[in-house]
Amino acid sequence: PTGTFLQAFEAAGPLREWADAAAALRAPQLLAASNGGADQVTYASTRLTSTFDRTEYRLIRVEGDSAPSYLLTATNGAWSSALPVSPAQAAALFTALRGESGSGAVPYEFPHMGQTPATSTPDVQGAWLDVQVDRLASPGSRAPRAVFPDAWRGTGATGTVRLTFIIDETGVVRPSSVRLIGKAEPAFAAAARQALLAARYSPAMLGGRPVPQRAMQNFDFRQP
Repeated sequence: PTGTFLQAFEAAGPLREWADAAAALRAPQLLAASNGGADQVTYASTRLTSTFDRTEYRLIRVEGDSAPSYLLTATNGAWSSALPVSPAQAAALFTALRGESGSGAVPYEFPHMGQTPATSTPDVQGAWLDVQVDRLASPGSRAPRAVFPDAWRGTGATGTVRLTFIIDETGVVRPSSVRLIGKAEPAFAAAARQALLAARYSPAMLGGRPVPQRAMQNFDFRQP
């Protein structure tokens, strides 16, 4: 969390409000047990839901008074993740979400529509859109092929999984970028994600150099 939102969402009110709410979270509270039971700790958290891919993010304050640390969790129904956030990272994250400059929040040139990429380098989480590159990323030595889950063979089940993801400049899909769009049977979603991570692409080209590109793909699951 060092500038990912700084340029892309400079004036986005909800993200600024989320940063303010997170910074105001109280420290964990210890509740003394009654009747000889174990003590309990309660944690304060704030939630943000992405309307783009229906991912729910929750920032939980886990410790600290003057310099608190947090746990950032994310889930979209098919898989979940959790990322520890140190006090320094939290300060940089809140600064970036507010669209402000700070010692820990490094700005970058977000790939806006029509921007000339002469010196632009997207952040590690950034990527160019398909309409912005000179040559689209394309399947390379290993095209993504999803394997029908064994547990669903013979059941007659079918389904479609739509995933959005980033193909980096080496032609590999970034695991942290894979997102499920809409709903899908978890076993099908997991198989589609595995197919993407095993695939190899010819990366997108822009200005004569390979660049990361955001992509989307449907995986149709039918009985073999």
